[in-house]
Amino acid sequence: MALVKAQCTKCGAILDVDEKNDADICPSCGAPYIVENAIHLYKTNNSGVNPVFDTNPAMPPKAEAEPVSTEQFKTVVKDPEAEKQKDLKLFLGVMIPVVIVAMIAIIILLKAYY
Repeated sequence: MALVKAQCTKCGAILDVDEKNDADICPSCGAPYIVENAIHLYKTNNSGVNPVFDTNPAMPPKAEAEPVSTEQFKTVVKDPEAEKQKDLKLFLGVMIPVVIVAMIAIIILLKAYY
């Protein structure tokens, strides 16, 4: 019976388990766990490598970021003044025809009653 280190998948207790077993029960919290998953959890948490933030040694290093040109930056960060002018043009482009149609309707209604 070869015992290996594992970690409970529920409470995180460090366990000595027989890797030949498929499942077992944690003596600390009483939760059942799959032995293979508990061994993997222990190895991941005690490997010295943070799986989220550390790089994989087998992976090539990342390339340096290229500098962004002014034109590329302008396409990413929009100019607020240009956005305001665009919104104003759109507003006027819609409102002027609406006002004209409303005035024509008022004139027609006034002519019909007088």
